[in-house]
Amino acid sequence: SDEYYPNCAVNALLTILRDPSLSPHHQNAVVSIMYMFSSLGLRCVPFLAQIMPSLLQLVRSSEARFKEFLFQQLGVLVTIVKQHIREYLGEIFKLVREYWNAHMLNIATLVEKVAIALNDEFVTYMPIVMPLILTVFHSEQPSSRKKTIRLAQTLEVFGTLLDDYQHVVIPALVRLFEIEHPEEDLDVAVAAIRCVGRLSTKLPIHDFMARIIHPLLRTMDPTHLFTVVNSTNDTISREFGGAAQPSAVPL
Repeated sequence: SDEYYPNCAVNALLTILRDPSLSPHHQNAVVSIMYMFSSLGLRCVPFLAQIMPSLLQLVRSSEARFKEFLFQQLGVLVTIVKQHIREYLGEIFKLVREYWNAHMLNIATLVEKVAIALNDEFVTYMPIVMPLILTVFHSEQPSSRKKTIRLAQTLEVFGTLLDDYQHVVIPALVRLFEIEHPEEDLDVAVAAIRCVGRLSTKLPIHDFMARIIHPLLRTMDPTHLFTVVNSTNDTISREFGGAAQPSAVPL
């Protein structure tokens, strides 16, 4: 049987993962599993029932640095098995909620890969993910800047999945670039502006045009924002038949 040798390998690697005394070897065991699954492609799907319980338990029981690694590897696994991960998403999203604050950057990548794998089916998990993202966007903590920039990318990945969330997403993004930004916040403003422009190609944002365009044009005063604002304004104008005003003269 073609599955005989992979099955032997999986059983041997699971023995290592389940033994706390072998924790120094857990990372190599996980790497070996992912390498084998990558080689097998979708033929690894029958092994998920063996691997996933141990992998998810390992996330809970491991120390912080290894958790980072495991969330990264879960993303790799989702890329390999695609929509076949759906049976385990309930447990995965329990971990997402539990460890979001501590491991947000790697979890965001995992969530993006799940969204890509499931496509429209991912809408089921949007009520879990969106409050987590919006909490970061509304945070006043300086430590949230890097996270905000990263999560703007996540919204771009979601694309049309945000259709039912426009009323909260668009104002949250606009807020990030309509206020007076000190020098260190300009990267956040740029990320938000670009995100709005890219989402305008995927979402019917007609109802938010005035809410977007007026603050957008006002942000052109800092010369280092001119290019990104001009580009975003042009994108929105193309998408909505010239509905946006020409961006040559800032308001």
